[in-house]
Order: sequence, then C-alpha cells, then structure tokens
Amino acid sequence: MPLYQYTCLRGHITEKLGGLEETSALCLCGDLAFRQAVNHFAIVGSEPIKETRSDVRSFQEASAEVDYHYTKAENDGMPVKRSNLWKQAKRKGGA
Repeated sequence: MPLYQYTCLRGHITEKLGGLEETSALCLCGDLAFRQAVNHFAIVGSEPIKETRSDVRSFQEASAEVDYHYTKAENDGMPVKRSNLWKQAKRKGGA
C-alpha cells in the first residue's frame, strides 16, 4: 500500500497508508482530510533524496531533549526561561 498525504480544510497534513479507493481520512483535528499526493522514494544515482520527515523527526528528538533538561532544571529549583522552539523552527524554515 502506498503512503498518501491528506489535507484538511484547516491546512493540517496527515499521512496514512491506504488503498487507491480511499480518497479521504480523518485528520487529527477531527475534520475530514482529502488525499493530495502519493509519497515516493526518489532515487538519484545510488542515494535516496533526503526526506523532510527526517528533518521533522530530528527536530522532535532535539526539542524533547531540550525539554527534558529544562524540566530537570526546573525540578531542581532553577528559574528557567523556556524558548519557543516551534516558533524558532518556523522562522528558520521560512514559514
């Protein structure tokens, strides 16, 4: 089964494995999302093109690590000003 992208009216993107006949899916926000595109692995030469999802995973892993250290410092009684990592990532990504 291919991996499809579904987008709801609010602009959220949901990925789901599905059959060709599945043209809609339930978004995490509860709205109905409609299929947009098929994700394929592109091969150029002998190396696959870098996927955006790996960037997202790296961001999620790094932000969880930062959150862990912030929480640990707060639990030890240190005053910590948390950065808005999501806002910084959007700014860096040009969104």
